[in-house]
Amino acid sequence: MSLQDRSILMDIRLFSFTTSRSDPRTTGEVLQAKSANGDAGHWVNFILPKKCTKELSSLDGRIRKFHRANTLPWSDKQGRILPSANFDSYMEKMREFRRERENLVAVFQRLYPTYLNQARIEKGALFDPNNYPPADVAADMYSLEINAMPIPHENDFRCQLNSPAEMAEIQKNLQKQVKAAEQNATVELFQRICQPLANMIERLSDPSATFKDSLVSNLEEITDLIPKLNLTDNPKLAELHTTIKNQLGHYTPDTLRHSPADRTAAATKAQAIFSQAQSWMNPAQAAA
Repeated sequence: MSLQDRSILMDIRLFSFTTSRSDPRTTGEVLQAKSANGDAGHWVNFILPKKCTKELSSLDGRIRKFHRANTLPWSDKQGRILPSANFDSYMEKMREFRRERENLVAVFQRLYPTYLNQARIEKGALFDPNNYPPADVAADMYSLEINAMPIPHENDFRCQLNSPAEMAEIQKNLQKQVKAAEQNATVELFQRICQPLANMIERLSDPSATFKDSLVSNLEEITDLIPKLNLTDNPKLAELHTTIKNQLGHYTPDTLRHSPADRTAAATKAQAIFSQAQSWMNPAQAAA
């Protein structure tokens, strides 16, 4: 089964009400007061305190993080690869994010008049009413677009619009792009597995080192994603999934904090798994 048959390209776009504006008037006044030329800098006017949109900004960060964690590289301009095995859980979470964002936008719209009054007081002479649209307009600037696109195929009808020589070249380039994407996606998945293993080795090898619960949960998260992101059904990735689950899956953060024997054992197992993954990580081996 080809890459095109088992995955799609997914792109997300987050639009927001921008709370910063360039202020040419204040820039000019500052430059004149400091006897500086026009290249010395410019004034940026933050029209609302950051706390007004803090929760929305935090949510947007979580959405972007989730998107990258659950997809694989294709092109920054054309989206990222979403395997069909991960489509349902990806879309379910994105719908959850959309509802959460809509609720926060509703709160923002309701409190907008209060934010506006606070800005009028706090900004003094820097307050410019032209920077503040009505509450409903400001709220409508928030949107979350989720765009799915097919991965280009060398037999795509658009290739038929070119001369035979041009069509052959396009097909050849698309084949190379797909092959490179499969290889890059596999290598990235190896890298994403190795990072939490390396963190675990570093922290657990030092008996006095403290750590957060995320030391364990980060490894659990990527391990659970391996079957969903294993685009090429790579047997080595499948083996890593099974090995991590069997050898490290039963350790809890509290166990590793309070049991020196378990801590040492987990560090040793993590090191062995890490070394094996590293040996498989280079593109030639990862694709084998």
